[in-house]
Amino acid sequence: MGMIVLALIIILLYDPFSPGPAAVDAEWVVDPDAKLGPTATSIPIVVNEMECASGRSATGRIEVEIAYGPDEVGIEVGVRPLGGDQNCPSNPNTPYIIELSEPLGDRSIEGERPLTG
Repeated sequence: MGMIVLALIIILLYDPFSPGPAAVDAEWVVDPDAKLGPTATSIPIVVNEMECASGRSATGRIEVEIAYGPDEVGIEVGVRPLGGDQNCPSNPNTPYIIELSEPLGDRSIEGERPLTG
C-alpha cells in the first residue's frame, strides 16, 4: 500500500504524462530564399526562440497554429521552452517547414514576427 501511495504522489508532483511546458511566442519569418507560388503546400520559415535556451536551437520544440481565410493564411509560431535554469546568450535561428493542408493560392501569409537577433 505504501508503494502505491508513493507512486501516486510522484505522479501528482511530477506529472510524467504532461506534454511539457506550453509553447511561447517566437520570432519568425518566411525564409527569404523561399520560392512560394499558388500551388505551395509547404512554407519554409526561420524561427528564433525568445526565451533563454542556453544557445540551443528550437529543433523539435516548435509548434504552429494555422488559420485559413479567403485572403490570407494566418500563422502563429511558438516554441516550447526547455524549462529549468538556462543561460541567455542569443539563440540560433532554426529552420522549420510549415505543412499546409491546402495550397497557398493567392493568399498572403500573415503573422510574421521579424527576427531581431
